[in-house]
Amino acid sequence: MKTQGINVEVFTSSLLNRVNSQILRWDFQPVVGEGFYNKPRSKAFIALKMYMAISDESGRSKIIWNASDAEIIKYHENYKRDVETALIFFLKYISALRGESIVLTFEINDATFDFSSSCFSPFEKATIYAIINCFDGMQPPVYRKEIITTLKNNLKHLRII
Repeated sequence: MKTQGINVEVFTSSLLNRVNSQILRWDFQPVVGEGFYNKPRSKAFIALKMYMAISDESGRSKIIWNASDAEIIKYHENYKRDVETALIFFLKYISALRGESIVLTFEINDATFDFSSSCFSPFEKATIYAIINCFDGMQPPVYRKEIITTLKNNLKHLRII
């Protein structure tokens, strides 16, 4: 018999529990949220909008990538996969809470990160925080906007070099 460990970082995802009642009451009208994952060696920011998907033949959820990401992909080529992983998790989570299949549209409207991040999935964590923010209504602290602007400028500066 062979045993294999499962490496699952559940802390960030477990925070969704704080907004279960809001998720259950959600009428699927558009909601927006911002998520900022900020650790000493890892920072990422996501702004998203989500709403009930417009019916079409596919019956699948969709991601609309509105954020400019040319600089991000240079330094974190898997960033879209990390965001998608978090969104798929949320789709399973909300479907389990509501007891039915849920089909949503997600718009990724802004994204940036610290190019020196050593965390493997900062965008996954930032996306979960953005989803939570869609339901908790908390306003981000003012200083956060300055950090996000600095991160964006750092990525642009690297492009020039």
